[in-house]
Amino acid sequence: MAQTSVAGVFATRGVVRAMPNINFALADGAQAGSACHASLLFPDIIPTLEIPR
Repeated sequence: MAQTSVAGVFATRGVVRAMPNINFALADGAQAGSACHASLLFPDIIPTLEIPR
């Protein structure tokens, strides 16, 4: 989902899109919020997002 490699930290993908706009930003924010909520309900199920360096 949108959890980073740091436990309890969630992020959106709005910064890395080729053409950012408000619709994608709203959708990404909703997804991050849903992931945060799900991690509180099911802490052992949500995988972390691997960010390439």
